[in-house]
Amino acid sequence: WSPVDVNAIASNTTELVRNRATLNDVVMTVELAPDLPPVSGDHHELQQVVLNLVMNAMEAARVNGSGSRASIGVTTERTGDSIQLSVRDSGAGISADVQRHLFEPFFTTKKNGLGMGLSISRSIIELHGGRILVHNLPEGGAEFRVTLPAARAA
Repeated sequence: WSPVDVNAIASNTTELVRNRATLNDVVMTVELAPDLPPVSGDHHELQQVVLNLVMNAMEAARVNGSGSRASIGVTTERTGDSIQLSVRDSGAGISADVQRHLFEPFFTTKKNGLGMGLSISRSIIELHGGRILVHNLPEGGAEFRVTLPAARAA
């Protein structure tokens, strides 16, 4: 494993999907914490997690049912010895029943979903010594929060 810049992953991934967001009328905001230390890991695996979370958020935001403009937000921050990356959406939120099964292989609520994205994402994050949690936001929508340990200084 090598040092990985979570801000670079978040920035590159959101730029990768920005056109799709615009075409789908989804507003995307990105707020990255300055001077974030790296994490130790596999760049491509962590990018896969962020891409999965952002694509899921974009899909969820589009079915918010409130009539308000669909939006997603990606943020990073340092909390103690950890790095947090959050992806939130303005969708309808996630029922408690669905939340219980969300990270299980082959569980999906999508018409054409395989049910593997969040299961694989959780496995990748846990292999990196981190965790991934989800909760509904008071204002509506959901937030996925990935916490990873900051890399130890050499």
